[in-house]
Amino acid sequence: MNEDSETFEQQLDEAIADYTELLKKAPNIDQIHAHLANYEICKVQTLLEPARDGNPKAQTLLGICHLVGYDTDLWYLQSSAWLMGAAKQGVPLAQWYTGYSYYHGLGFQEDYEETRRWYEAATQQKFYPAYVGLGILYHFGLGVEEDHDKAFSLYLPAAEAGYAAGQYHVGKAYIEERGVEKNYQKAFEWLSLGSV
Repeated sequence: MNEDSETFEQQLDEAIADYTELLKKAPNIDQIHAHLANYEICKVQTLLEPARDGNPKAQTLLGICHLVGYDTDLWYLQSSAWLMGAAKQGVPLAQWYTGYSYYHGLGFQEDYEETRRWYEAATQQKFYPAYVGLGILYHFGLGVEEDHDKAFSLYLPAAEAGYAAGQYHVGKAYIEERGVEKNYQKAFEWLSLGSV
């Protein structure tokens, strides 16, 4: 590997790590665009050749660009193809986004069993947004049997790791007495953390 390709790989690693950190805050589309703009590497023209050559990190970022319409048009079918390629190579961010795309029918037919499969793959690598997504499937019985205890047990690690969506769902579980005993004090504590 030459110095340029090592630098490129480091930039990919940094962009993906920072993007994963951004997910802790449950960002909106404008925040995602602003984040991607911070990285010169997150340009379709920069990512396209390495993605075509099978680089899973480049495929992940290119898939996200197509999914959110950054530096390109929204193109869910293309997004899902790039993300699936990276997901099959074990990139947890791509696995989560592949599950997310199946959940919402973005480039794939809506399919909760596939959603579950990809979220579970990402949780095997401690990718906390996937814990929340998987918890939602169990909470509502989407592609799995409804199980509030299981949902709570999935939300909690994400909440403890600082993910706002996990904190929100843990707090809500304490209010609704789903998977845990009702406890307004704990609900308030978790919901306060999730809103910061």
